[in-house]
Formats: sequence, C-alpha cells, structure tokens
Amino acid sequence: MDEFSFVKNEEWLKPFLTKLKEYYSDNTDRLTTQEATDFAISNVNSVFRKRCCLFHLTVASQWKECVSKEYQSKYDKTEKFDNGNYRRSKGFGNRYVPNMKKFNPKFYEEKYKDVLLLAEYSYNYLYFSIEIETILTTPLSDYTRFNRYVNKPDKMFLLNFRFIHPQYNANYIDAVLTTYNLKNVY
Repeated sequence: MDEFSFVKNEEWLKPFLTKLKEYYSDNTDRLTTQEATDFAISNVNSVFRKRCCLFHLTVASQWKECVSKEYQSKYDKTEKFDNGNYRRSKGFGNRYVPNMKKFNPKFYEEKYKDVLLLAEYSYNYLYFSIEIETILTTPLSDYTRFNRYVNKPDKMFLLNFRFIHPQYNANYIDAVLTTYNLKNVY
C-alpha cells in the first residue's frame, strides 16, 4: 500500500484546509479532526438531494461507510455485490454514496463549479483522513516511513511540519498550511 503523500495531494488538500479554516474562522485555535470530518461531510452532502422523500436524513456514519467501501474497492478489484447502504453515483465521479442520495445535476452549471470542487476535495479528505491523521500524529514512524529515496519531498514536508507544528499548539491545520507555503524548502 502506498503511503499518503502531502506533496502529491497538495492540489486538493491545501484548498480544502483553507476553506475549513475560513469556515471555522472564529475558532481556528483548536480545530479537531472531528470538525474537519463534519465540514467535509457537510460539503459532500450539499451537492446531493434525496432520492425519495421516505428516506431519513443521511448521517455521518453513512458517508464514512461509503468512503470505507471506496477505500476497500481500491485494493479489492473483485467488485462483489453487497447490499449495503451505498451505491455508485455516476453524477459524482462513480464514487460510493449513500443509497438515498442522488447527485443534483444543477451542480454541473458553471456558477456552482466551486461548490462541486469543494465537495470533491471533501470526499478526498474523508477518503484519506485516517492516513493523514496517522502520519501527523506519529512522528516516531517518520524514519521507517521515509527510508527510501522515493519519498524525499514528503520527508522534507514532514520535517518542516514537525518543526512548525509546536508553534501552533496542536492545530495541525495551520501547521500544514504554513508548511505548504514553504514550497521553496521542500
């Protein structure tokens, strides 16, 4: 399994974290991973509508189940039929979504481009959130994680992050964004 790359995923992670920080602008001191997850689920949910009025509201656990299924399907190429609470959404890039949700086609319009993009970035965050949290909270594993030359840009990114992070008192979002702004260093 490939390790999550902050450098390769900067294209979507940096804008997502920037929007997250803007959303919680009054409380950026101690943003938690749960708040980031809630924000991501809210964004993804916003581009969908209910398929039927008889279905209840989508709960966070259903989105997490869908993302988990997406993660599993990456490594298990035998697409077995499973009557879980999810389905593939053709409108949302053939990703797994809760059964009761249908992509709202109005988000294909140019004026909703930013909303759709944030929803896609949010889905990516949900997909990689466990890996991101693991990497950011386990500094002692950096040696084994980056013992190959292939990961040198990510090693430099995380070295900079580890140096910057204590200045933000456990706020990993500001620390990651500051590290991204040090492009010339890694």
